[in-house]
Amino acid sequence: MFALSHTKDNNLLGKFELSGILPAPQSVPQVEVAFNVDASRILDVSAVAGKSNRMILDNEGRLTKEGIVRMIEQVEHYRAAEDPVMTRLSAKKRLDSYAHQLRNTISGGQYADMLTAGDKSKLEGAINETISWLDASQDASEEEYDNKRKKLADIVDRILQNLHAPPGGFPDDRFPDVDEGSITIEEVD
Repeated sequence: MFALSHTKDNNLLGKFELSGILPAPQSVPQVEVAFNVDASRILDVSAVAGKSNRMILDNEGRLTKEGIVRMIEQVEHYRAAEDPVMTRLSAKKRLDSYAHQLRNTISGGQYADMLTAGDKSKLEGAINETISWLDASQDASEEEYDNKRKKLADIVDRILQNLHAPPGGFPDDRFPDVDEGSITIEEVD
């Protein structure tokens, strides 16, 4: 556990290890980490992944009040630079999760048996293309990740619409004009 996220100014505060974590599919969260600071500025860090570990850090003999104020100012300064990076990484994570969830859904999920071979092939191709693009585009912008996700979602939506369409597709005149004089309303007591 370090005091800052930038390597040149890091202060080691403490260590703990969480081992024996079982492997899981990509994009499936495994470890829950919580950071809590109480009123007396004691940091409580806990992690749970089947097993758990906890570390409590106080400020005894570590930093002066001025040092803490300086660190807080540095964090605020670096946060402004990190926010765009975090939003870009969040967009990348959304696309990655979406693609892998789709892959799992069509390979053994609820729609696996309902898809035609052609639709399944088209989806698999779009998913594989998206995952390959992700691997090759580590530094893409947030907009590029969002556009790629939208493109994949459009393909999925078209296939799902066809899946739920009546045989022969939807007619162009789903709601034919009704002669208002032919409608009869009966009152029932």
